Amino acid sequence: MWVIAFILGWYIMKRIYTKEKVKLEYLDPMFIYVVLSTMLGARLGHVLFYQSELIKQDFFSIFLPFSFKDGIEFTGFQGLASHALP
Repeated sequence: MWVIAFILGWYIMKRIYTKEKVKLEYLDPMFIYVVLSTMLGARLGHVLFYQSELIKQDFFSIFLPFSFKDGIEFTGFQGLASHALP
């Protein structure tokens, strides 16, 4: 779903840029910022709403896919697919 949303968003923004006569070279950097900030926002939203104890217990695991609580453990990027099927 994320890929479809980003492709559709890029296509819509390309049409807006050509209609408003803005250079298309500005579209790619903006698209990269949108993708990165969406992923960061999904992770922060997941932590704030579902795992708020991480803020005090293991702060760096909010931004990194590792947990440093009991040694180093790979946890992955939770929050990007928190509502997926089991």
